[in-house]
Amino acid sequence: MTRWEPVDPETLSTAEVVAYLRARCPWAAAHTHASLAPYVLEETYELLDAIEEYSTNPSSTTREELVGELGDVAYQVLFHAALLDQPNATPTSASPPTGNYVSPRAITEVADRLRAKVVRRHPHVFETTGPTSIEDVERAYERIKAEEKRDAGDGDAVDVSAGDNLAHEACASIPASMPALARTQAVLSRLDRVALSVESNADVAGVPETEDEDVTETTIGQELLAAVRKAHANGIDAEGALHRATDALIDERGQRAPTDTH
Repeated sequence: MTRWEPVDPETLSTAEVVAYLRARCPWAAAHTHASLAPYVLEETYELLDAIEEYSTNPSSTTREELVGELGDVAYQVLFHAALLDQPNATPTSASPPTGNYVSPRAITEVADRLRAKVVRRHPHVFETTGPTSIEDVERAYERIKAEEKRDAGDGDAVDVSAGDNLAHEACASIPASMPALARTQAVLSRLDRVALSVESNADVAGVPETEDEDVTETTIGQELLAAVRKAHANGIDAEGALHRATDALIDERGQRAPTDTH
């Protein structure tokens, strides 16, 4: 039978605590990256709820709830990092607790890579002597991300100022698995950043131009509900339809040059 000595958690960092969980807890030892994925999603939605509560009703209670949910998401990151530290582990391997504590290393790699990325993508913070505009910041950010993707690829040169490459590169990191509505909003935001904005319905192929009257959260919600009801009544998957329409929008934007490349 596996045995181990007690350890004082007060002497441990958070990453070390999680490493001990992986080594000694049967629940933690049984998990893999894949089996933990649903928990990442669940904790993310709980964090979003806490953000909404704190934003609409700021108080010591809602702040405490937000801090707690941020910690739960951080725990998921630490747990996945601890899995990476396991010797001879595979993405799907799991085993009974061995008691063999493995000093955290992957979380340091995570932090170092994050630090380097943040610095690299924000030259206006670390390499300049004065402020710049949000528009310039966003465009530079997308350009730098596109260059990173190119450099990480097969080495083929990519002109990140060209419409086709810019539209697709700007949207490439948006997960296809995102809910369709959230993904579409993210795509529109990315297109705005690279000066390929969709200014009106007339800018979208196949969508008639209409006058915007009294645009409020309520009216937008009603229009979305009406669109989903129409899809439901006609046996159409609204989620899939919006995903495909968004893909088509990215392709269409790719045929245009940016309106402003400053």
